[in-house]
Amino acid sequence: MDVKKPLHSIEHLDRTEQNRGNRALREKGGGPMDFATELARCQEASKQEHSKAAAEQERAERVQALKQKVAKGMYRADLHEVARNLLFDDNSEPLL
Repeated sequence: MDVKKPLHSIEHLDRTEQNRGNRALREKGGGPMDFATELARCQEASKQEHSKAAAEQERAERVQALKQKVAKGMYRADLHEVARNLLFDDNSEPLL
């Protein structure tokens, strides 16, 4: 025996669940202000991702230019800089 609930009961349950969700959101501090904060965070992340992509593109171009110089025999390394990089880490502390 299959008993179906009337349509108005289902709609009432849907509204009740929605109200519970809204109440829970308010209790957690959700609302328009949190949406604005989340939107700002997403926009900032997008800007950072764009700048990261731009930096990677610039690096790729510089590496390609350096490869071309090396291939043509025009690149001369600064031996003092090479020695400094071999002897010191980024904090200018000797590695030896």
